Amino acid sequence: MSAADAMAVREVLSVEAGIGLPGMDVRSTNAGQREALIERARVAAREPRTEVQVRAEVDRMLLTAGRVVQNVSALNLFAGEGDVAVREGRTASGPANYLLYVDQALDTRWSPTLIRRTPAG
Repeated sequence: MSAADAMAVREVLSVEAGIGLPGMDVRSTNAGQREALIERARVAAREPRTEVQVRAEVDRMLLTAGRVVQNVSALNLFAGEGDVAVREGRTASGPANYLLYVDQALDTRWSPTLIRRTPAG
């Protein structure tokens, strides 16, 4: 049994013993809830992803959503059909991991907390 599986089993057992998730009635926990709990434990037990891995995943999601993904050094807001995601951009309020543009204008519908870097520390 892997360490992740062992952790998942311990978490399920703790739920069944009544010391698991707050508000969960142990007597009414069904198999689907237990499987979901085990999967969440497996995900939580994974090694953290690197910035490169996360950036590749975000790039993939943006491309799937129809955005053209560019580095700020190769900025072309007229690329594709006007939906452009720019990596490592800057705004008046500071640096951002991604800036999202629609029809050559910064897409302000997105919360800055979704695209702005969090301070290190």
